[in-house]
Amino acid sequence: MFIRHNTIASNIHRMYSQNISSMAKSAERLSSGYRINRAGDDAAGLAISEKMRAQIRGLNMASKNCMDAVSLIQTAEGALQEVHSMLQRMNELAVQAASDTNVTIDRNALQLEFENLQEEIDQIARTTKFNDTLLLIGNDSPVKNVIPGEGVINVDPAVTSLVMGDMIVSGAAEGTVVSVVTGAAAGAPFAAGEWDEKGNFTLTLSAAAGQTIDQSMVDLAIENASGTVPNGAEDFNISIGTWSYTAAGNTVAGEKIGSVTLVNPEKGQINPNIGYAVIDLMINDTDTVKLYCQGNVGKDIMFTFRQGIDRPVGGGVSFHVNSWWLPDGTLHADIVIQGNAEFGQDDINHILAVADQAPVSQKPADIDSSIYKIWFDRPYKTTKPSNGKLQPQIVTLEPREQIEEEEPEAEPGVIIIQSGPEEGQILPINIVSMDTKGLGITKEQANISTREGASNAITITRDAINKVSTQRAYLGAMQNRLEHRINSLDNISENLVAAESRIRDADMAKEMSNFTKMQILTQVATAMIAQANAIPQNILQLLG
Repeated sequence: MFIRHNTIASNIHRMYSQNISSMAKSAERLSSGYRINRAGDDAAGLAISEKMRAQIRGLNMASKNCMDAVSLIQTAEGALQEVHSMLQRMNELAVQAASDTNVTIDRNALQLEFENLQEEIDQIARTTKFNDTLLLIGNDSPVKNVIPGEGVINVDPAVTSLVMGDMIVSGAAEGTVVSVVTGAAAGAPFAAGEWDEKGNFTLTLSAAAGQTIDQSMVDLAIENASGTVPNGAEDFNISIGTWSYTAAGNTVAGEKIGSVTLVNPEKGQINPNIGYAVIDLMINDTDTVKLYCQGNVGKDIMFTFRQGIDRPVGGGVSFHVNSWWLPDGTLHADIVIQGNAEFGQDDINHILAVADQAPVSQKPADIDSSIYKIWFDRPYKTTKPSNGKLQPQIVTLEPREQIEEEEPEAEPGVIIIQSGPEEGQILPINIVSMDTKGLGITKEQANISTREGASNAITITRDAINKVSTQRAYLGAMQNRLEHRINSLDNISENLVAAESRIRDADMAKEMSNFTKMQILTQVATAMIAQANAIPQNILQLLG
């Protein structure tokens, strides 16, 4: 018999500790309701459960998104119901006005009601919102097209003391004239701006020899310009390169050296892939001719104008041109001008024709000559400038974005609904413009003040009724689709919750049974430890 190590008691204590630990875990599961309270309880089960929880919560939120979309559709459809009612009344008025039983004063009264209904349709389209999202205006993105209306001012060759960088004008209305006036002054350089009563702008620059006028000075001059700023010039801007006086002692005080008139030729040819630029060619000391360039965005055109002394041209030919494409996409036109000769659009058209005859290797692959065009605003007769030479002119074609008043054809406004828990599970809702323009019933299109106009308005209003009917039918179909999607999402969520519960939740009956078992075993182990501790006392009988 041994008394140093009571192995029986040690064994019983180990089992007692295990029973206590198992009972504690059962108590934790019973109190929390979860079978997995930490990763150590079931590492793989925890990972699966958390993935399912993400799916469940995504499904629940997607279901909510779809319910919000149903509310959005109901809002739009409710507004269109009123539009339908007004269109029916407008059709009724058109039918009435188309009859000659009505005289002019009658038709004028009918037209008054007709116009008010048109205005109310526009009002509904502009104000129908769901959570600040306009619903009935279709594609409401600002309409931006690349348009001409910005130019590069070049120095009159007679003014040799002034070096000017490119000047880009934006934000002014078509027809605005932007003039530059220079002068010499002692001290620091300055710039000043002035709007006249016609809405034209004059930028006055003054500096001493060698001084530079920078962009910040021009910006300040525009901001503090005197006169009344015309409507449409809120975003007026002039961007310049470097302006500096380089010849000491030479002044050009008060001399107007250039101007840009904002024009918009050939509006019908505007498209986003074409850039425009305008340059003033200072052919003589007193006048300018405008040259317009249209072609690949981001490319340069360099025009070198020279007097016809090294390659004389005659026989009635006004000028000769050598033109070619450079590897970087620049079009170079070397123009030799016959003194006092007249040249015009037919002559300048030869530039591209000659350039396209250059070796193919010199013409970049991304150049499309079919969208290049160069034209003068008018024929021009050249004279020899006072300094005996013409300077090179460069035009860089860049997109100049400006919002036009005209809107494109009605395009659907797309509202994207995240209708599922995964990326790409979306449902687009398309609502076309439901204002008078989108419906084709603007005041210019539909007018019932005359019998002919009223007769035409009958067809126009009925077409508009059909457009609204089509849109309402589409919205109704989308609402039904969304309601089915909600039912499907809720059903999937319910089944996933059940599956996740089987992994994560505790089986209360099983855990209670296990807890009771561990409780009894713990009590038994406690009693057995007491018996094991009494066994060494038998040694005393041997010692007695």
